[in-house]
Amino acid sequence: MTVEQVHSENKCYNCQNTCIRGDPSLVRAVGNIYHKQCFKCNTCQISVIDQFFIMNDSSVILCEKDYFEISGFKCHQCNESITKNNYEVIGDYKYHRHCLHCPGCTIVKNVPCSIDEEQQQQQDDDEEEEESFERYDYNGRPYCRYHYSLIKGTECIGCGQAVLHQYMELPNSNGKWHPECCMIMKYWHVELIDLQPILQSDYKSKQQLVFIQNDIEYIRYNIWKELSNYEENTSKIISNIILLHQSSDYKQEYESCLLLTSQLNIIFTILDLVFKYFTHLSCDVPTQKLTDQFVLFMDSLCQTNIKDTQNLSKLATLLSQYTRDLVKLSLQQTIILTK
Repeated sequence: MTVEQVHSENKCYNCQNTCIRGDPSLVRAVGNIYHKQCFKCNTCQISVIDQFFIMNDSSVILCEKDYFEISGFKCHQCNESITKNNYEVIGDYKYHRHCLHCPGCTIVKNVPCSIDEEQQQQQDDDEEEEESFERYDYNGRPYCRYHYSLIKGTECIGCGQAVLHQYMELPNSNGKWHPECCMIMKYWHVELIDLQPILQSDYKSKQQLVFIQNDIEYIRYNIWKELSNYEENTSKIISNIILLHQSSDYKQEYESCLLLTSQLNIIFTILDLVFKYFTHLSCDVPTQKLTDQFVLFMDSLCQTNIKDTQNLSKLATLLSQYTRDLVKLSLQQTIILTK
């Protein structure tokens, strides 16, 4: 903690002598006033003007050495005392920085924890020069990416790959989701679990794991990005058509209708590709629904004397819904084809 100068008249908490307003030798700390020369560790009486610690929100001021000796902090890895402000906290546990090793790795540095201050400082300097390993915390212990990914329960429900950073949760879903997997499930009710070529437990090497994780991360990101952009653009075109129709700007309305036709043709082309040319299955029923709804929407627009906003909005909502159904269908079939 740090101290600050004070300009009020009071008594020094340590020597109890009067403190004069404006005296530059006064400092305030932990709600009390001290002369700088009186601001000392309660245990060893050395000056702590540069840095001090307090015990349990009390007024007991300590130097770094006495603070860690009295607090009894112990490293969760080696069970040795932590004697300086050079540790990290993972969950409810504290670790010497040089004890932060992945318990699953077969090769770790053999670094003793019971070393003197000079050796400790040298160790800290060496570690700062080294590249720090990418750390993932689980149940109060640090893991490397590889062994963290092998732990059951770290995987995303949607794609089966380990959740390494940000995650989301869905109601009635006992587990974590990558944000993209969560949104894909929310909007299209599709899981990407079939995209993984092998189970997490079957990885043969760290390189294989990283390659597959990065590959699926790229895929799920682009699935969400492209499909959500497609739906968003389609909805914007439909909304714009209604606004143009209400303002009787028929020329721009006509151009927007052509744009909508091209937009819907994209999803029809994809469905033809993934169904007819690859699987020889039929998707006529859902495509017919969208086609019929499109015709109804266009027909309503042609009734230039009828500007029933409510009716147009209902037709537009159904048009967007049937478009989403085809997006979902194409995504499901594409995932099946990748197996």
